[in-house]
Amino acid sequence: MQLALTKANGTADTAFASLIATIGLPPETHFQIAPSADTSATETVAPLRELIDEALQSRPDVVAAMDKVAASDAKIDTARAAYRPTVSLSAQVLQNIGRISNDGGPYSSIDRTGNALFVSFDWPLFDGGARATNVSLAVSEKTAAEDALAEAKDTAAKQVVQAYSNLKTSLDNRNQALAYTHASELAYQAALDSYRRGLTSITDLTNDEATLAQAEAGQEDADASVGIARAALDLAIGHQPSVH
Repeated sequence: MQLALTKANGTADTAFASLIATIGLPPETHFQIAPSADTSATETVAPLRELIDEALQSRPDVVAAMDKVAASDAKIDTARAAYRPTVSLSAQVLQNIGRISNDGGPYSSIDRTGNALFVSFDWPLFDGGARATNVSLAVSEKTAAEDALAEAKDTAAKQVVQAYSNLKTSLDNRNQALAYTHASELAYQAALDSYRRGLTSITDLTNDEATLAQAEAGQEDADASVGIARAALDLAIGHQPSVH
């Protein structure tokens, strides 16, 4: 048991070092890890289809791919707009100020406002295929964006399905571990009672105690597996991780 404790402490130190490196903190950093919240043995999981739909709406990679498709649509509209004529309107306002003389006669003053309105109509008839090329490029970019979106959705769905399956398996394993721990506790209490009555040897009592300890350790491992599986499912869905 002392050897097992030493190995467990070494594993914990290695896991803590990996956590520090993943967070990006200095290697000498020390802090306390908040205990995991108690979870019910009858914990339920939302339907798989619901989780997949949520992932397809909230995952950052899927959302980014959707934005690229929308941007490519806008680019196509801009490229096609070049085929349509444009009408522009401009205006001028001016003021004529000065003096004028005709054939050496007396000067007369001028102080008069003026204005002008211009309407421009522009419709390119030939551009050497430039507009058609721009539209084709925009359509190609949209096709690539749609392919990337489909791939992102497919990847998200597969990851959710895998994480969902792992969580369901972990929950089933934990239920079995809880049942085994309960049975081991009953067996140990019965052996302890028998030992106190002189009906059981110390060897049998020690064996039952060791079995209970192993069952409790297995339950701890099962609880940890559920927590890891739950975090993996949240990550696959696109939920932000909570920090304690």
